[in-house]
Amino acid sequence: MAAVNVLNAAFMTASALIVALLQMAGMTTSQLFLALGACSLIVAVAIGRTMPASALADTLSIIYRTLFRIEVHGLDNLNNAGPNLIIALNHVSFLDAGLALSLRNRKPVFAIDVGIAKRWWVRPFVKLTNAMPLDPLKPMAVRTLIEAVKAGNALIIFPEGRITVTGSLMKVYDGAAMIADKSNAEVVPVRIEGLEQTPFSRLVQSPGTAPLVPQGEGHDPRAGGSSPSIPSSRAASAGWPRAPRSTASCPISCSAPPSTDRTVVEAVIQRPPTPTARAASRSKTL
Repeated sequence: MAAVNVLNAAFMTASALIVALLQMAGMTTSQLFLALGACSLIVAVAIGRTMPASALADTLSIIYRTLFRIEVHGLDNLNNAGPNLIIALNHVSFLDAGLALSLRNRKPVFAIDVGIAKRWWVRPFVKLTNAMPLDPLKPMAVRTLIEAVKAGNALIIFPEGRITVTGSLMKVYDGAAMIADKSNAEVVPVRIEGLEQTPFSRLVQSPGTAPLVPQGEGHDPRAGGSSPSIPSSRAASAGWPRAPRSTASCPISCSAPPSTDRTVVEAVIQRPPTPTARAASRSKTL
């Protein structure tokens, strides 16, 4: 503690001398404040890079918990997993990738379709993360993911390969199982529930509500029915629980509250009526 006080005093003395020299050189007060702000920003970025946690993951976690009140259960199962790790999630909305990123302190590897990676609203996400676009027509591209997992990077993958249009689990492909087999990695299933009720999903919205994210070609949000049946052997080989709607069968669960509960944004927008408005409504009723 004493050493910290000595360092603080030394830095304060040195900064005071520098400011005095800059003032003697003719720098104005506004220029001094601008220079101090720039220096503070540089120091903040440098400190953020040395922190063990990820600033991006922490920011996303705060956003999801504030706007959607996301609750994460069983996170210890993810932290106690081995170094070679594959995180397999069900795909219910366009918010799933950011939610998956908020679960890890270290920057994981994302498997993303090459066609989706080229879309303008996905490019910023690809640049911020370690995303690896994959071309389904080039099977050898999976070797890149296998080598990344062998190197100790956590892989985030959606075995369904698409966002659900029914609210249920879609067809599960065996890509995650193949990567786990070749890299000797552990598959940790994660179940996401609740985000399919947001405007960022492909489910049918309420009348007069349009999706906030462009719909992809070949995906009809009005499609109904149940998801294709998945053989239990394939589900087990992909590391996916047989009963995806049971919280006990999945080690990690990320859930949002029911749609009847309001988020922070909805609470601000849908303010309760003022006493004057209530009185006016009552008089009209009478």
